[in-house]
Amino acid sequence: MILPFQVRLAGSRLVFVESDEVETSNFLRWVNCPNKKSQENVRMRECLGKIFYMTKRNIHPGQELYVFYGASYAEDKLKINMTEYWIS
Repeated sequence: MILPFQVRLAGSRLVFVESDEVETSNFLRWVNCPNKKSQENVRMRECLGKIFYMTKRNIHPGQELYVFYGASYAEDKLKINMTEYWIS
């Protein structure tokens, strides 16, 4: 099961990105949360109420995509140690 993660939009509005429904989701359902900051190669940005994903560097064929889901989700749901996450 793929779990939703939270995104805080401008104006402090909190929304959930849910990719569990195959019929209504897209390829971003396969973008994972990195275990270390150095693995992150995709950024999520909000502009005019829409969410955009941008690569931070060149992505080569066969490389996995990683975007940070947020500290609370990473720590609570994925059990990522946030102290170690920022060291890498």
